[in-house]
Amino acid sequence: MDRNWVKADRMSEVYKKGVIEFCKYTSEHVKDTRFILCPCKKCLNVLEVDGLAKLEEHLRIHGIDKTYTCWTRHGEKKGEHCSSNLNSNDPFIHREDNNVMVDSDASNYSGDRDNISNVMNEELHDHPDMSESGRLHGEGVTGGQQVAIDSAQWHRVHLSVLHNTVDVVPFVDLHKESIIAENPEKGANWIEVEHNRTFIDWFKNYVTNELMQNSESISDRVKWLSRGPDSFVYSYKCYLINGYTFYTREHDATNTMQNSGVSITATALHQSNHDEDPILAKTTYFGRIANIWELDYVGFRMPVFDCDWVNNVGGVHVEDSGFIRVDLAKIGYKDDSFIMATQAQQVFYVTDPVDKKWSIVVMSNKLNNNYQVSDGVDEEVDNIDDPFFGENIPISMEDGDDFEYFYSRNDHDEGEYVNPEFYNVHGHKRSKPNKKRKRNSKSKKCMYYISF
Repeated sequence: MDRNWVKADRMSEVYKKGVIEFCKYTSEHVKDTRFILCPCKKCLNVLEVDGLAKLEEHLRIHGIDKTYTCWTRHGEKKGEHCSSNLNSNDPFIHREDNNVMVDSDASNYSGDRDNISNVMNEELHDHPDMSESGRLHGEGVTGGQQVAIDSAQWHRVHLSVLHNTVDVVPFVDLHKESIIAENPEKGANWIEVEHNRTFIDWFKNYVTNELMQNSESISDRVKWLSRGPDSFVYSYKCYLINGYTFYTREHDATNTMQNSGVSITATALHQSNHDEDPILAKTTYFGRIANIWELDYVGFRMPVFDCDWVNNVGGVHVEDSGFIRVDLAKIGYKDDSFIMATQAQQVFYVTDPVDKKWSIVVMSNKLNNNYQVSDGVDEEVDNIDDPFFGENIPISMEDGDDFEYFYSRNDHDEGEYVNPEFYNVHGHKRSKPNKKRKRNSKSKKCMYYISF
């Protein structure tokens, strides 16, 4: 039996037909089909389901565990078809170092796992599969494939999603309050580190306990989030979101158009040598996209960008003329590299002709006028002027600055040369942009090719 279907997208016809064939195979080879071990990614052949219909449902909703290539738990004899058609080097298949995600999921069901699993499955199994319709606000265009992430990456990206999801904010506050109550002598830094270390497990257990007491107390979205994403992510080289086209750095290198530059204004803890406790302040960060992932939370997919962020300490400089210069080689914040794709603002970097170590930041307000998501519905995008800097930090500007639209995006496949010298924000004045030059024009000025 051809088993390449296990690698296919869970929404594809190939996968659906494969599930039907697997259930048929099980019915023919398992003596008692009233209680069947389920090889879905949540049950992992540890938990049983009631009958073939429930087995098919789990495999359709959760996907099959791709490490289960020899179906010995479902009547297959060892060596019968274990070679299958799966390539051990295929990126869809778990490596030994990625099995930690499977093992950790399975261990979480120890003890009272049957009761917990039953409650969660009863609450979630009627929820519609939103893997396609539930893709939030964006669309992957190029390089779509499933890749495995390790446990450290899984923890960092899942924690980032939880911290940036409005529905989870009350749980974040509750968890921090409990840590403070149990450790009143500890400072803010320690509380933050302890919260980051323990929140994922605490959140999952808290939601599970609430569901066992009152099945209506938790929203469907929070239920899915508490269980965490799949350890296989959908990876893309190009992604459309927020009215922009984003590339990974790797994809940038093979194109004449630069689209990997990104910035975000975020609230972060700041502490000086003179302060005992850190303060919250809004900070603008600049970077480039290393990876574009969609996390599969079963009920929906969440797009995130994994970025190489420039360290604001020594890596970002604001000239007296108003230009922002960044040293793209000075990378920081490696433990906090993920952002929600919906948060991303696009920027471009132009090499400083005077000092090639530095790059000049060109902010972008250009949107795809004809931007649409996959179902043909126009995407709602925030097309107000980009915020330039953060608040309460050296890189800042006064409220009320009115930035012009310097770009008008009509088609992703088109591009124009832009002279970055016009971008002067010193004081509150800005010089007029030079005329845009056609592609075959020659100029001695510093130019860069930017996609529109």
